[in-house]
Amino acid sequence: MTPDAIALLRREHDLIDRIFPVLEEVAWRVDHGRNLPDGVFPEVLDFLNNFISRCHYVREEQQLIPALTAAGVDTNSGVAADMLDDHRKARLIFANITRFGQHLEQAGSGQEIGASVRIFDSLMRIHKRKEDQILFPMAMELLSDAQMEAIALGFTEMDAKGEPFRGSMKRYTDIAGELEERLEVSL
Repeated sequence: MTPDAIALLRREHDLIDRIFPVLEEVAWRVDHGRNLPDGVFPEVLDFLNNFISRCHYVREEQQLIPALTAAGVDTNSGVAADMLDDHRKARLIFANITRFGQHLEQAGSGQEIGASVRIFDSLMRIHKRKEDQILFPMAMELLSDAQMEAIALGFTEMDAKGEPFRGSMKRYTDIAGELEERLEVSL
């Protein structure tokens, strides 16, 4: 994996780190029946469903994991399988948050969102640590220069396709900043 490809995934991780305090604040507010500022919840859903699920996870699933598989890493067990399973679990959590978010005014929805947000937060903190400390170093060790270049090229091709990739780092960095400001939280 080229340093640029790993660097991009790590920059995405840094951006995802910024959403954790936002999620904690959203969970607290909905748990306690406090209103969220207008537009905050849709932006949180956008970040979860589009940036994390459709950009970051897809980069890993369509570029990194296949390259590791080609290098002999088993995706049915071990760290690669764990990463894919975490992505699946996170997407189920996003679906729950989205579903309950459509009914925030109904009794119990806030608690369900709060619980789902906390589960996601815990899952992703561990997931990110495993990727940063195990998966990414493994990729850098196992993959050839040609495989590394192919991953970087794959990321570039994804970006060229447009939404949700093109401009995603800037767009979601801006959204994270807006959410931090509107909820008065920071990393």
